[in-house]
Amino acid sequence: LSSALNVGVSRFKSFSIASWNTRALQAANDGKRRVRWRKVFDLARRFRVICLQETHIAESTASLSSHRLTKSHRSWHAPAGDGGVGGVTTCVCNSLFEAGAIASCVIVVPSRVLRVTLSTDTLALHIWNVHNFEIDKPDQARALSLLQSDINESEARPGGSVVIVCGDWNFLAAGDSRFQYDRPHEPGATAGAW
Repeated sequence: LSSALNVGVSRFKSFSIASWNTRALQAANDGKRRVRWRKVFDLARRFRVICLQETHIAESTASLSSHRLTKSHRSWHAPAGDGGVGGVTTCVCNSLFEAGAIASCVIVVPSRVLRVTLSTDTLALHIWNVHNFEIDKPDQARALSLLQSDINESEARPGGSVVIVCGDWNFLAAGDSRFQYDRPHEPGATAGAW
């Protein structure tokens, strides 16, 4: 990845990414919320790009959440849906904008898939942040179509277009089956896959 970015813009030489399912960054419990935010601040000190899933950040509090990181990172959100579940946030280090990068953001699937693109005259960097949980088939198809378009662009312009996909992937590997937490010891509790 580093060499691909170096081909495009010299200021993008150093690149680090963290991806974390926060399990309710905006938790109702003050103690849990403070602990989670401390972890985010720690990640911000160590990584240039941070992809957070299951933030539970509502649209009404997204700007406040962004403000907490403005000294180091710019943030984009696909806010949590009804009931406060889901939500993904992508944070990009301010220093990446010194190269004259322009950012654009697309909420591909509400509260589940966010795509942030940084672009300069010579480089496009597409950062995908996915919480692959309960995404319906039409939304999956739309997301995959746009992702494939980014991949095609990257293959056509090696070093000039880079695609990064991060997130929390909820799918079963071949041979695995869904675990039933409410009855783990019953025969067949792990039968059937999603």
